[in-house]
Amino acid sequence: MGAWDAWTKAHWEVFDVVVPKPEILIFGTGARMELVPGHIRGYIKELGIQMDVMDTKNACSTYNLLAEEGRRVAAALLPVEPKKWTRKRGW
Repeated sequence: MGAWDAWTKAHWEVFDVVVPKPEILIFGTGARMELVPGHIRGYIKELGIQMDVMDTKNACSTYNLLAEEGRRVAAALLPVEPKKWTRKRGW
């Protein structure tokens, strides 16, 4: 199962109600850049939000730069290294 397989339109519906909408949504796809599935890209485009996709390290840097410039930016970030939950240590 890929990182994006479980994500549906419902996960992004917050952008239907948030005001003001972000100008741009930065996707951080983990340790390396991966394509965001078409159903997610299409939905974000329908909302009139630009999007950029990159690895998470660069997504964080880009987010910080755009936020510092005063842009309306949001980020959806996957971890660089997925953590496994254990009962002893938690996340």
